[in-house]
Amino acid sequence: MDHKLRLYHVGPIQECDLDLNDFTVLTGPQSSGKSTVAKAVYFFRTVKQDILIIMQGGPQAVSDRDDASWSMVLEQRLKNKFLQLFGTSWVMPLDMKMEYTYKKNVSIRVSLTENYDDPLKNYIEIEFSGSVKEYFTELGWRNFSNISPGQRDYAEKQLSQLFNDPYETVFIPAGRNLITLLSAQLNYIFTSLEESQLRNIDYITKRYTELILKLKPTFGYGMDGVIREIEADPIRLKKYKEIRPAVNLLRTAAEQVLNGSYRYTENEERLYLSDGKYVKINLASSGQQEVVWLFNLLFYYLIEQRKVFLIVEEPESHLY
Repeated sequence: MDHKLRLYHVGPIQECDLDLNDFTVLTGPQSSGKSTVAKAVYFFRTVKQDILIIMQGGPQAVSDRDDASWSMVLEQRLKNKFLQLFGTSWVMPLDMKMEYTYKKNVSIRVSLTENYDDPLKNYIEIEFSGSVKEYFTELGWRNFSNISPGQRDYAEKQLSQLFNDPYETVFIPAGRNLITLLSAQLNYIFTSLEESQLRNIDYITKRYTELILKLKPTFGYGMDGVIREIEADPIRLKKYKEIRPAVNLLRTAAEQVLNGSYRYTENEERLYLSDGKYVKINLASSGQQEVVWLFNLLFYYLIEQRKVFLIVEEPESHLY
């Protein structure tokens, strides 16, 4: 992976050129732009997922417009994502620029253009490099009205090659204990809010919460239960043996830090203690709440052997 990020007049960052490696640590004082960089990386690296979402029906179905093109629909989706990640562009300097280079001739750029009718406002511009535009032209000849699992797998491989990125990008935000504190209310919150209200929730927190809600049932019997299911399946067991040392290391660390084991039982998130008693996760300590889903997600992606690029905000929080 040889990705490059360039930021110019974005939030507190005046100018930044960053080469992204497989492992990168951002340090610095408060309000120096660490979260801005992390959000920018997330914005660009999830473009693959945005394209896969559009494939569920194609650009015409997603936009409900017969004349919709891939560039048009993805551009609008990225504009909406930008506003949800960084807030209104109207307070940003007109020369603001963000550019991400995935490899030679493959890049995406975000900038602003002036609104001549209202000097206090501006427009977000999304520019795709030539190779990305060529890919959209190719997609325009294909039918996505009923995409099959095989077509999706093929599309994912194509996107991985195009963007030089075989990883799924997952952002684990700061303030994770708030999600566990509201554990019992999360389903109600997400099912009762209207779409316009959901858009007002921080984009990264919303995606992180959706991921947790999706994975909770996996841990009905905790990490041990997941492993028992794998060991009962000869095919999965064969692959599992290769990562067993890493899984054991992770389980041990989780138990030591949490002083117990996590389970999702009877529609409740619980921490079971060594004496067999449990405490509801929303009543556990703030430190336990902060790290429990950090461990669960690491365990899930490890056990599934999925290639993931994790962005962890404030990884040191409550780990003292």
